[in-house]
Amino acid sequence: MKKKIIIYTLIALLVLLVVALVIFKIKNGKLPILEKNNPERKADVTYSLTTKEMNGVKFLVTTETLEGKPDVIKIKPEGYTKNSNPQTVNIKGGEIRKVEISDLDNDSFPELFIYVYAKGNAKNYGYPLIYSSNKKWSMGDVEVLETDPYAVDADAKYDGEDEFKIVDRKFVHTHKLNNGKKRQTIYEMDSETKPKQLKPIDIRDI
Repeated sequence: MKKKIIIYTLIALLVLLVVALVIFKIKNGKLPILEKNNPERKADVTYSLTTKEMNGVKFLVTTETLEGKPDVIKIKPEGYTKNSNPQTVNIKGGEIRKVEISDLDNDSFPELFIYVYAKGNAKNYGYPLIYSSNKKWSMGDVEVLETDPYAVDADAKYDGEDEFKIVDRKFVHTHKLNNGKKRQTIYEMDSETKPKQLKPIDIRDI
């Protein structure tokens, strides 16, 4: 009986020794800690900041990629007198290529344009995130209206290669077609609607 007690005691001591050794190695970085589906893990983080300003209104645009979480854009306006609450936008699988501001409706306050593209996509699929200023009070959304599919060749299909730019207070979107041409749509800001709208005023294949 005493022999069995001694054996069990030795086994228990051996187990405790192994556990203590493992804990020691983990604390000293010699053993990895396995994490499964842990969204808070701070690995593979990328972060960037862009600041744009016009007439006392400033936009701080940050992007963050965190393992286990989707890519997000955080937009923090500054300078509004009523509401400067930040906004967070999910752009899973996307990346910002360009950020710019302009004053399309000529009210002395800026609109914010963020151009997002699919990561690692050879077709360069992109889309804009657009925000307006409600005078100097707050930031608001902008609705981009659909174009008339019969205004041009309806058989020609979208084929990526999106390009966005501001020209003479107009928003211009150009993309490739599957027939080898490009389609250019020019939008004008309508500030009389709520939310403000970008309305197509010219569409052509080039």
